[in-house]
Parts: sequence; C-alpha cells; structure tokens
Amino acid sequence: MVGARGVFPATAVTGNNAPTHMWLRLPGLPALLLSAEPAAAPVAVPHDPHLTRSPWSQRSLRDLRDLRDLRDLRDLRDLRDLRNTCRGREVPPMLSARSLFQEILDHDESFRLFCSIAASGESQGGWENARIAALVPKSERALAPKITRHGADEDKHGRIFNALLKKRGLEPVEVPPETDYTMLLERHGIGLAHEKLRGEQPLTVRDIITYLAHSRVTEQRAADQMAMLRTHFADHPDLGRAVRMISTDEDNHLAYSHEELLRFAAAGHGPYIRRTLRECALAEIRVHRDVSLAVTARMGRVLGWSRTRSALLAAGIRAVYAYERLGGWRRMVTLRTPERRDALGGPAAVSPEVA
Repeated sequence: MVGARGVFPATAVTGNNAPTHMWLRLPGLPALLLSAEPAAAPVAVPHDPHLTRSPWSQRSLRDLRDLRDLRDLRDLRDLRDLRNTCRGREVPPMLSARSLFQEILDHDESFRLFCSIAASGESQGGWENARIAALVPKSERALAPKITRHGADEDKHGRIFNALLKKRGLEPVEVPPETDYTMLLERHGIGLAHEKLRGEQPLTVRDIITYLAHSRVTEQRAADQMAMLRTHFADHPDLGRAVRMISTDEDNHLAYSHEELLRFAAAGHGPYIRRTLRECALAEIRVHRDVSLAVTARMGRVLGWSRTRSALLAAGIRAVYAYERLGGWRRMVTLRTPERRDALGGPAAVSPEVA
C-alpha cells in the first residue's frame, strides 16, 4: 500500500505496565485500540546473503544516537506512567480492541470520521499506484500489471468504505489535515513524491524499490490490523464481508512487496533496500504516533470519553511508540520468501458491496 493510509496501534497494558502490541492499520484511520491479546513473539528471520545485517554493536550505537530526540525520552517515560495514570482512579472498563471499535461503529459521527479517513486514504493509494504503473521504466514493465492490480484493490477498498457510509445514510466528512496519514508521510519525504508522480518522466529502478520498500512497511500494518478486525468482526452483519475481503487483499499486498524486494536484492540492490526500509520504518512510526494521537483526540471529543480514558489511550500510544523506536520497528523491515507467490498476478476481485 504505497500511501500507507493510516494506523491503528493496538496495545495491551499488562500488570507490570510493560506494553505488548499488535500493530493495526486500517487504511486511512490512525487511532489507538487497547487489545486484550498480546502479539506473538517476533519470528526469527533466516539469514539472507543479499540482506546481511550490520553487526549488533554498530546497530546499537546508531540507534543510541537517534535517541537524542527528546520526544523519544518522553514517550519512554509513558511506559512507567501508565500505572500512575490510573492509580487511585476508576479505570474505564471498555478498553479492548473490540469494545472500542464497536463504540466507534455505533455512533454515527465517529463512524463518519472513521470511514471518511479510510476512504480518502484508499483512494489516494489507488491514484498513486496507477501513476506508478504508468511510469514504470522499460526494464521493469513486467511489474506494471501487479502495480495496477495493487491500485485497483485500493480503489475498491475506498468504494467499500463509501458504500458503508451510504448504507447508513451518511455523507463523508472532510479529512482533518492532522489525521491525513498519507500526506504526512509524503511531507516527511517517505515514498515517491506526488510531484514526481504527476509528471511524465519515467521512474527509475531505485524509484520502484522505494515504492516497494514503502509498501513493505505499510502493508505490514495493514495485514496485522485486518487480521485483528477479522478475528473480532468477520461475522459482523454490516462489516464482516468487507473486513474479510480487505484482509485478504492486504495479505496479498504484503506478500507481493516481500517477493519483489527479494528479487531486487538478488539483483544487487540489497544495500539500498536496507537503507530505504530503515528510513521508511523510522519515519512511519513517528507519523503513526502523531496521527494516532490526533485521531484519538477527535474520537474522544465525539464520543465524550472521560479525561482518564483519553489520558490512558494517549499514554498507550506513546508507550507503543517507545517500544517501536527502541527496536520493535525491525519487524517491519525484514524480508522473507512469502507463502503466497505471485500474489498480485491476476485481476482484482470485484466487491459485491460496491459492484
């Protein structure tokens, strides 16, 4: 998903205040959900001769230098402050991912914001992929149909969210700029600039690798989030079918980005891929934190959340960011051969909801 249309970090606050996490990203909607289920342990990545990691000592020194950002230190303190936030107060009982998301669905205004951000981000991703497919260099023309398929999937997702609004008799709302995840990533120089995509100059091979690296990071978010939503809402009468379809698409997009990046790595582009993946991941987690805080604040005002509840959710967002910044981001940059090969090798499936 070239534009990375939004993020849901899901955290669980355990008894010792150590946050566990499952990254959730619904295209277009960044927000925080507290999940009752901790994420599985990271999977060990087999050694790849084309993507050899730098020595641990070098990585540690580099990451320590990056922690000069004082915001990281403030976020790290939230790991400790989660308990202090709730000490002596009544903790809101409805903090599971299912309960919070259900609350958003049940309220027309929060649902409008949710679907509007999602639809806008997906439509933007469709446009980006269409332009990339049109500008693919001659040496990579065989990749153009897959990029086109990727864009068609994103357009379909945007239509699904608009259809969900229409089904409830609601109109989309304007997306607040502080919640526009796609545009904020572009302003941070991540992915391909829209100015370049609006032109007619063919892209370079490195441009294609940049696009794929961006997709690798953001599609991990999408696939994980949709897996969670599928667990809780696959049988929902209004959302179930859409959730299942989008979840399958996101898994395909993630598999496609792994497979193509490994192909480029084997062709000698490993160092550039490593560098680009790292830059994308570190920028993404910062944007993800900021947009999550913005969306959570807006949802809190719409739904009338208490000050305690809002503080706990905001602290959770910052704590998860601290975890990601201290090493959790590495899960977003590893490459492995996917089980689904040639996942975007055919035409996009048509959605019955929007056909």
